[in-house]
Amino acid sequence: MYKVTYDSVNPGKSKFDRWPSVIDDELNESEFNNGCPLSDGNYIITTNKKGVFIINKNLEMVKRFNSKSGIYEDNVKAGFQDANGNLWLATYYGISFIELNSKLYKFDRQNGISGLVTGASYYNNSLYVSTDKGVQYINDKETSFKLLQDFTKQSWGLSKINNELFISTEKGLFIYDGNTISQKSDKTTFCILCDPYKPELIYAGTDEGVDVFSYIEKKLTYIKTYQLNIPVKSIASDENKNIYFGCESNGIYYLNYYNSFLLDSIQKREGLPEQFGENYVFSYGNKLLIGTDSGIYTVRREKNDRFFCEKSKAFYPLTKGTEIFRGAELAGDVICSQSYENKKTDKIENKVIYISNSEGRCYINNEITNKLKDTKVNLITYDSENKTTFICTDEGLFLVNKQKEKIDRHFSFFLRLVLAKNDTIIDNYSFKDDLSTKDFTIPFKNNQLSFFAGYNCYENKSAVDFSYYIEGSDDEDYSNWSPQNLIKTTNLHEGDYILHIKARCDLNKDILEIHFPFKILPPWYRTIWAYLAYLILFGLFLFIVIKLNSKRLIEQNLKLEAVIKQRTSTIEEQVFLLEHQKHELQHQKQEITDSINYAQRIQQSILPSFTEINAAYNNVFVFFQPKDIVSGDFYWFHKVSNNEFLIACADCTGHGVPGAFMSTICAEKMTESALQSSEPAKILFNANNAIKKVLKQDALAEGTNKDGMEIALIKYNIKTKQLVYAGANRALWIVKSGSKELVEAKPTKASIASFTPYDFEYEQNQFKVETNDVIYLTSDGYPDQFGGPNGKKFMAKAMKDFLKDIMTLPVEEQKQLLSDKINAWKGNLEQVDDLLVIGVRV
Repeated sequence: MYKVTYDSVNPGKSKFDRWPSVIDDELNESEFNNGCPLSDGNYIITTNKKGVFIINKNLEMVKRFNSKSGIYEDNVKAGFQDANGNLWLATYYGISFIELNSKLYKFDRQNGISGLVTGASYYNNSLYVSTDKGVQYINDKETSFKLLQDFTKQSWGLSKINNELFISTEKGLFIYDGNTISQKSDKTTFCILCDPYKPELIYAGTDEGVDVFSYIEKKLTYIKTYQLNIPVKSIASDENKNIYFGCESNGIYYLNYYNSFLLDSIQKREGLPEQFGENYVFSYGNKLLIGTDSGIYTVRREKNDRFFCEKSKAFYPLTKGTEIFRGAELAGDVICSQSYENKKTDKIENKVIYISNSEGRCYINNEITNKLKDTKVNLITYDSENKTTFICTDEGLFLVNKQKEKIDRHFSFFLRLVLAKNDTIIDNYSFKDDLSTKDFTIPFKNNQLSFFAGYNCYENKSAVDFSYYIEGSDDEDYSNWSPQNLIKTTNLHEGDYILHIKARCDLNKDILEIHFPFKILPPWYRTIWAYLAYLILFGLFLFIVIKLNSKRLIEQNLKLEAVIKQRTSTIEEQVFLLEHQKHELQHQKQEITDSINYAQRIQQSILPSFTEINAAYNNVFVFFQPKDIVSGDFYWFHKVSNNEFLIACADCTGHGVPGAFMSTICAEKMTESALQSSEPAKILFNANNAIKKVLKQDALAEGTNKDGMEIALIKYNIKTKQLVYAGANRALWIVKSGSKELVEAKPTKASIASFTPYDFEYEQNQFKVETNDVIYLTSDGYPDQFGGPNGKKFMAKAMKDFLKDIMTLPVEEQKQLLSDKINAWKGNLEQVDDLLVIGVRV
């Protein structure tokens, strides 16, 4: 190595002075090749035989990289450091990339580590790792990890105490003093803690509990054992000077400083969440943190000097509902392993999270740990002397150094390639480029676009996500963030589009965006010239069709004229025949109408006259409006004496001519029954038997006529105001004069004749009515009439309310209002049934 004093005026007088260094021999052996300065003041030396050396200004070895530590080969021709501090090496067989300034550095099998890493520690300027295959180490003089003195016992952890290396193994506790390894215990040991408040005490977690040792002047003496009968995987202390034991099960045990170091425990009753596995304890500053199945917890001291578990205010919100298996502090921050169930994939995912604590605010910082996804962590420890956290995993050892300055990274976002089918439209288009003057026009036949996005984050490609949308397409919302950097489109409609694509990276909070305009040309069959050709062809087609149709129409007209002449005579004959049939039908209709009108006069002669009713009692009205000329509804009246009369409202089966036949029969049988008895129930009894006999309604015979009637019959004594009622499926309504309360008398649930058997007894009710009370009898035609704005039934409730409104009016006025009301309700709709309402004022 020589130091050059360059004379710019007279270069020939430049001086070359030998600069002796401790690496001269090694540089000579490695065949020095090239060199350049680095951003941190160090230098990189490339060689033909031993890879790359990084040296400081004093020509001392800082770090070396070779084929055993991550680069392709040892023959390195040149080196270059980019703007992000990364190192690029030109080798004989290609280019190697080294993330030189990363806060996260990895040692794995490529560096010579054998087995699964379970612990790590710096000791005597060397890095030691414990694995399931023993203890190994590396230093600046070594190119890869080497086994320590053939020590191959399965090891669980390393702890540097008073310049000695404590080794926890399945065969016991060992100590390495830099020269020899000596065994101090034969119990399986998982972890070691030197009491920070009593450095002469050392606690060792074993497969059965905790052993306590005295450690004075590098002499380790056994004191006692806390027999727990369960493995202890972690030991930690806190500001209360307690010593906590994290067990594989059964909660947490601790030595209570305030109770003479009495052994106590924290279980579910003390606030510890229900745990299916191990609780991991570790120190954070002077406090205790607990990794559980539900997140990070801590402890609080109660007045009785007992300790209870509670959620960590700083760290629980960031770890809620996840399993924290291992954890450690890193200069005020926390690094821990986290497991959780991904509900989208229905899988358990493992990752390492870095929780930064800045100005009292905690947040998850993915910049450091985003490379550790799906990594199985065995142990996380913190080296306070070197400000380094060791993350020991199945995949190797990761070192996290917070002391490194924050790197101001600069990344570029670009479209690496745009293809239309197999044609290249553009390549390496950066987000800084201006495309306003360029025209990207794509023929429709190449309407299959592929956009390849690029982002020069070589430190961790999985940390980059993309989101996009195409302006002018159906969906103009940004897609969900995804690591997929290929965008494909097919069969876009012709028109102008702009691809908006943005990228983000966990290592850089900036979001970079690209706008790529392009135009899809229409297919040949949708061009202006194609439409013009379509128009010409369509016009020619119309001309030919019109010519052919004109010729065909002329021929058809000639044929039609002959046919018309022939058929005109036929139509005249048919018109004459239709006129004759019309006159015959009109004559037949008139005869039928005359017959029905005559039947109406017969029916009216059978019904009692209003003069007869009014002569017996003049405070009665009958509103009667048949659906057809003759009616199936009828009213019936019979004077019993000067002070008593019978009146009924009846509804026979059917309406029109059939109903009229039934009403004639039923009215006659009612009159015959009234001659035998004046009691309403008895009258209905006799009428039922008589009508069934006339209609020959034998219940045993098939096809028997089942016609009948429903009726409400009352007997009223004018002098005593006694009212007797019997009904066959028709109720009686009494509206009280003072309160306008409507009292309803329920009928017997059986009709007259029809399915009602012979000798059926009808119920009879007796009422005492008062002056101005009004008695109403009605068939079902009134409440069943359709009408109103929605074409619905009038309904019994509406009829009752209306009767209560008009009950105080004279009977004739009530009759008129009933007629006006139902006909206004019916409007232009058809009357569906005969209408009959009888009112009697007391």
